Amino acid sequence: MLVVRGGGQESDFHVFEHVSVVEAIKESKTPVIMGIGHTDNQTLADAVTDRSETTPTKAASFY
Repeated sequence: MLVVRGGGQESDFHVFEHVSVVEAIKESKTPVIMGIGHTDNQTLADAVTDRSETTPTKAASFY
């Protein structure tokens, strides 16, 4: 499963810090590849994915 989102304001990424989102990704039986924002956007969700890339384009290359 790909979780991707382009860049934006820092507040646009708060959803990826919510406990329910992080838990859902962590408990997913399907491998999760994440690529949100740009190189400086790191979230709690990134920490629990099977693979975290710095951009959506890089994440797609592993799909």
